[in-house]
Amino acid sequence: MKINLVILLYLANTAFCAAQIGFTYDDAGNRESRYLIELKSTDEASEEADKQSNFSISEKRNILVFPNPTEGLLAIEIIDGELDEGTPIQMNIYTLKGDLITSKEYASKTIEIDLSDQPPGTYLLDLNIGEDKHNFMIVKD
Repeated sequence: MKINLVILLYLANTAFCAAQIGFTYDDAGNRESRYLIELKSTDEASEEADKQSNFSISEKRNILVFPNPTEGLLAIEIIDGELDEGTPIQMNIYTLKGDLITSKEYASKTIEIDLSDQPPGTYLLDLNIGEDKHNFMIVKD
């Protein structure tokens, strides 16, 4: 009877609870607090990952780099009211080994880059806008 009750409680917990319990500890190993970790279904998690992976955003300025991953054409939009249209923008793309693929200077807030001649892989995009430096990781399918 006790085994059936334990099994029933376990099944009810796994079926109806979409959370786990997490703990925080101090440096001495004493438990300080307890919190719930909300678990998402695989569909919700993959939808959220798809929404987040279509573009990259810089924290310093409003810079969008999309689509990421890309099949070849990459767009960069600098949405910054403080940036003058004629401000030089230095763009460099490197392989993960550090080899420079392309280096160009632009004066427009909208940039299109064609990576279709490059093999699939991961690349580093460096944008230098005035004194600000922005780094992005680009995946080419």
